[in-house]
Amino acid sequence: MIEEVKDYIKELGIEIFAIIKPLDFSFRKDYLIRWISSRFHGEMDYMARNLEKRLSPEKLYPEVKSILIVGIPYDTLRWNDIDKKGRGLISKYAIRRDYHRVIKKKLKKILSFLREKNSEIQGRIYVDSAPVLEKELARLAGIGFIGKNTMLISKKFGSYFFLGELFLNIELEEIKHPPVPLLCVSCKRCVEACPSEAIVKPYILDASRCISYLTIEYRGIIKDELENQMGQWIFGCDECQEVCPFNRKNKPLEVSLIPDEKRLANIKLEELILLRKEDFEEIFKGTPVKRAGYEMFMRNVFIAAGNSGKKELLQSLRKREKDFLQNPIVYHHLLRAIKKLENNCSE
Repeated sequence: MIEEVKDYIKELGIEIFAIIKPLDFSFRKDYLIRWISSRFHGEMDYMARNLEKRLSPEKLYPEVKSILIVGIPYDTLRWNDIDKKGRGLISKYAIRRDYHRVIKKKLKKILSFLREKNSEIQGRIYVDSAPVLEKELARLAGIGFIGKNTMLISKKFGSYFFLGELFLNIELEEIKHPPVPLLCVSCKRCVEACPSEAIVKPYILDASRCISYLTIEYRGIIKDELENQMGQWIFGCDECQEVCPFNRKNKPLEVSLIPDEKRLANIKLEELILLRKEDFEEIFKGTPVKRAGYEMFMRNVFIAAGNSGKKELLQSLRKREKDFLQNPIVYHHLLRAIKKLENNCSE
């Protein structure tokens, strides 16, 4: 049966996969407690909940006997090939159909395939939506190693790939790969590339400083210091991944999930500043960007405009002042952007 399963997974276009037995992650408990105690999770309070479930797959799904892990690569462009001047930058993972839906759809097909073979098979699908230590699962399955930026890195695919898991109530033959040793050695490119110094030391990420966290998870007023370090990123950030040698050596994938993904990656800031809610809903329909919501997305756009140094954006920014008077967070960053660009003009 396992060979049929492998063949079917490959038919679905999944190149990265493994099957392992449930593992005890109690060896990560002290690390997680220290990380949370340091408030490195910022306002992501869900990270501090369900610690025991994170450490034991059986507590998340008591019937679990096997875990299928799949990975979907998504590295379809190179930032060096894209004009970034005066643009709002969106992380590569978010300029395509929402990965939660894409991977869940594939895992549902695999579960249905298994149930055709054995109707007693049951399973639970998890795609970044439950307390699962998925990078640790993938590491122990030999899919990759954890880099100094805390990303899972595959020797073949780099770090630009999504993960999803199917917890099953039957014991399948394991499909494991040889363990991948830590291959960063003396390389510190990701640590040095992080604009906000969120990688406080190798393998330790202060998520509360990470631009991805600030542009997606954090809903408040961003401190001036961090705001200045965000550059023109308006949703997510790829800086630490883009410099990784394991990503740089790979050619961009030819498969594109959204026809105009390159346009979405770096839309002109002038266009974004004047974006209305209905346009936001239409342009980013079906993508992870919708998660930010219109007003927080505009907060990020205004920050990027202020950091761009482009005084030509002042007129467009001033046109939006009345639109956000009722939102003190967005209004604060709009005024900050105007002040920054006005100061640039006077220098």
